[in-house]
Amino acid sequence: MSNGTPNTVVQVAICDTDGSARERHAALVRTVGAAQGVEFAVFAYESGCQLIQDMQRQVCLPDIVLLDLTDANMDGVMMAHHLRSNGYAGAIVFVTTSPDFVFDASDVGAFNYVLKDGSEDPARFASVLASVVAHIRRHHHKYVLIKGVSDHVNVAIDSIRYVESRKHICIVHYGRNGTCELVSSLQNVEAALAPYRFVRIHRSYLANCEYVERFGYRCCTLRDGTELPVGRQRYRELRQAMEAAAAVEMG
Repeated sequence: MSNGTPNTVVQVAICDTDGSARERHAALVRTVGAAQGVEFAVFAYESGCQLIQDMQRQVCLPDIVLLDLTDANMDGVMMAHHLRSNGYAGAIVFVTTSPDFVFDASDVGAFNYVLKDGSEDPARFASVLASVVAHIRRHHHKYVLIKGVSDHVNVAIDSIRYVESRKHICIVHYGRNGTCELVSSLQNVEAALAPYRFVRIHRSYLANCEYVERFGYRCCTLRDGTELPVGRQRYRELRQAMEAAAAVEMG
């Protein structure tokens, strides 16, 4: 396994039924990009279905999704759940008329929120976007070249959900349904991925903290519903890793 960091633009998907809101936020994104020296590629969508279709066709693979969440469009919560359940690990920023709608939403790992309907605060918008970009630079766009049994695969580290070990073979699970096998011990894979918030949860499993939705003494559930066993001696390590990850996000 070898690491690399390709230079790519930051893709932003704006999903909002309000055309004027889409235009305002696209303009704000470009303004922030020009001021901060960040190259943004902006994709605007009227519906979540359009966004999902483009993601499936790999027309748009957003690092950031600005997602409409208002009293008239609480489907934004369902859309966020759909993205997470299908393995999307990028940043979700809710676009809302009131923070109350964000607090009422279920926990989908949203990064933050910005206001809409003409009440946008450009300074706050710029601050939120800068925080997301900083997060992306810390944790995203890092790739690992997996030298598999039959071929080599260049995989985004943040897309790896978990790794399982079967005798002398490690199976890397990434994206929605991607897998790759490599001849290696889980200990070696753990050492390579340790800087990226991966934690050993079982003698045969390594999990990405970014995907963990809930966990207990015996079981760990990922955002896509995958259930993984937690070893008796590994629970404390998992809890500490999750608490450390949460502290970094809040900070």
